[in-house]
Amino acid sequence: MPNSVESDVDWSICRMSTSLGDAEDLIENTTCLDSSLATKDIDTDVGGRDIATANEQWNIAFYADAAHTSTIRNDDGWATSSNNYLRFFTPKETYEVGISQRHSGVWDSSKANIDFNDYYGAFFDLGHLYYRIEGFQINSRRLASGDGGGMRIYPGFVYNDPGEIHIVDNIISKQAVGTDDSSSVGISLLGGTLGTKVIVANNIIYGFKIGFEKRSTTDNLELILYNNTIGDFTDKAFSIGRYGTNDRYVIRNNIVENLNRTGTDWSYSSGAGLGDIYEFNHSTDGTVIGSDNQLGDIDFLNAAGNDYRLQSIDILAKDTGADLRNDTDFKIDRDIKDKNIENIFHMGAHAY
Repeated sequence: MPNSVESDVDWSICRMSTSLGDAEDLIENTTCLDSSLATKDIDTDVGGRDIATANEQWNIAFYADAAHTSTIRNDDGWATSSNNYLRFFTPKETYEVGISQRHSGVWDSSKANIDFNDYYGAFFDLGHLYYRIEGFQINSRRLASGDGGGMRIYPGFVYNDPGEIHIVDNIISKQAVGTDDSSSVGISLLGGTLGTKVIVANNIIYGFKIGFEKRSTTDNLELILYNNTIGDFTDKAFSIGRYGTNDRYVIRNNIVENLNRTGTDWSYSSGAGLGDIYEFNHSTDGTVIGSDNQLGDIDFLNAAGNDYRLQSIDILAKDTGADLRNDTDFKIDRDIKDKNIENIFHMGAHAY
């Protein structure tokens, strides 16, 4: 044993930032830092960081201590690349966190969630070329006139260069109907730029005028739309627009809940792109196009309560989907609640 033991130095574990917006802007949490430190970890990069040159990947974790109200919008301070991307996520694995902070496919207020009252949405016009948004619960409670959307994705908003965006495993809801919901969209994909790939997969969207909307001009955009569930909408579940050149859409395994028979399940603009694939999708009103589709009302556990898990008796979504486990555009081997997909290939965000 040593002859003497020095006193332990007090230490603490702190979050990098105290809000999602601060994390994206690299504004550091100073509440538990040693005030004597002349330079802290990230304060020299406030507003963003060139992680492409630094050869870094940044993972910004989001926790469930309270409902968060801050949003992210319009930032161009990060420089990213295909291997050096910015990832916003809710941790769920044991090597990430002691107790999962992520929902299990149904809204759970005890898990990480964003409850906001913003005109545009929780994530709006991000300027980063390569980023991922994974496992969030997002609720718009906007009552005033205006959009009140969930996410507004604008590929190439800042940089006119290729990129890749993943929107995966999220629950996006609007539980307040305002005086003007004319542009209320769960996920809105606006004008794109050269060679951008946008992946929207395993999401549940409900309560909006339009669930998912692709609009505005894009050129050479790749849209991968897989295994999404949209319900409780007032106008359209999926609104698929095409206003540019050389776009490619691959749309598979998407389903609709429309028990109230409001609006239209699927809406399309005219024109076809290069190598478009529409298959293994579902509608209640026959508006879906493509092959190997399903028609009718899916048996959800509680659609009126926005629980879109499948009942055992369901025959429309439970074992009728395309096998995407080895898909070349985007592999799906787990559903939104992290259930492994083995021999039964489902439509929508939930495997049975």
